[in-house]
Amino acid sequence: MIYNYFPYLQYLPKREREIIDYLKAGLTEEQIAGILDITQGAVSSRITRVHERLPFIRAWRNFEMNENDLKIFSDLEKEIITTMVRTTCQTETAEQINGKLNLEGNNKLTQVKVRHRFRKCLARLKSLSKKEKKYRRYVDFFNFLNENLYRMHEVRLPQFDKR
Repeated sequence: MIYNYFPYLQYLPKREREIIDYLKAGLTEEQIAGILDITQGAVSSRITRVHERLPFIRAWRNFEMNENDLKIFSDLEKEIITTMVRTTCQTETAEQINGKLNLEGNNKLTQVKVRHRFRKCLARLKSLSKKEKKYRRYVDFFNFLNENLYRMHEVRLPQFDKR
């Protein structure tokens, strides 16, 4: 299965790419655990996570937005949408936009504000897609993204550390 996703392996977190490299070299989970000084359960968990992430990464990396289609949104909404597509993370989106636009005080974005604005944009797209089919692909993808928030975040489970 992973062989179908080689172009997308580069988007995996480093810890997961490392395990895939060892697997491609023919090492067993036990051997990899020994090299990385983690439990075999950690190796197995990361491999499972890779299998969950790769179909998402393929859809995520192949989705392209047309700037003309986004003219229906305010500049801030465009920032939220494009950053959410790039990061898949509401918190990271808020942090990046706050820094880029120097937002402070009541104007500062939070994870909750990003999620709310993103979902409002999605609702607007759903409404528009009933009249204009070009918005349907955005609705499908943004629904998919909404269902996979945080898909690209690394999971760190202390019980898998040997140290």
